Amino acid sequence: MTYQPLSYYTAYIGYSTAFIPMTFINTSGKPLKPEMGEQVEIGQRIEFAKGKVRLTTAIFAARKYDVAVLVNSRPPLYDQAGELRTNGYEFNVDFHLTKEWSFKSGYAHTIAEWESFRSTDSKGNETDYKGNRPINVPRNTANFWTTYTFSSGLGFGLGGRYVDSITTDNANSFFIPPYGLYDTSVYYEYGHYHFQINCTNVSNKRYFVSSIPNPIPGPPRQFLFTVRGKF
Repeated sequence: MTYQPLSYYTAYIGYSTAFIPMTFINTSGKPLKPEMGEQVEIGQRIEFAKGKVRLTTAIFAARKYDVAVLVNSRPPLYDQAGELRTNGYEFNVDFHLTKEWSFKSGYAHTIAEWESFRSTDSKGNETDYKGNRPINVPRNTANFWTTYTFSSGLGFGLGGRYVDSITTDNANSFFIPPYGLYDTSVYYEYGHYHFQINCTNVSNKRYFVSSIPNPIPGPPRQFLFTVRGKF
């Protein structure tokens, strides 16, 4: 539902549910139950300077039930957790104060914890993960991207990304370190054509993006050249 009492202010509230059938089997060889979920989100968007500056903020709360959790990768076997709780907020800023310069930035803070999850190993030992963080969910993420285009058609872009640490197991015994990356671009507009070179991970930093089923390294420095035409 969206509400716009003023031309420069918009508020919204949303509610959604999820039903995800599972094709995995658990450690007993039985198929998993479907994963269920629900989420509530409340947000707003405010515009300044005749729409040249936009600020968007939101808070959210989500619940997942019967979540499939990988407990063995070879062969892939899963356990089914009771409930995962996720709360957080985010905001985004978008500047277009001049024709030449633009700036975008965003930040999100997410608190995800097991509300109910007990696991039993092959020896019958039970572990309670209530209050622990789930795998692969960073607490904080942030990004920015800015561009400047000269009247000649030549332009430059610079951006950054930050991802907080993530845990590799539900016991939270080990965390993959946080990382920050920088990206750049150079582009040129000529007639109907747009030429652009992008460089991601400029510093060629070594980092990891996931821990399922094992720590997975992120891409090294990469270059991409593109040409677009408008007719």
